[in-house]
Amino acid sequence: ALRRSMWWKNTKLMILLGFVIILIIYFIISTACGFPTWAALSRW
Repeated sequence: ALRRSMWWKNTKLMILLGFVIILIIYFIISTACGFPTWAALSRW
């Protein structure tokens, strides 16, 4: 039971970390492309 709860804790942490990384990447890309609108990207 302990092993399973530790695994679940680790999995939740990984999901959270992945979400934060995606959010940071999205923010960087959107800033580079004219945040908050995708004006620079929509020209293509």
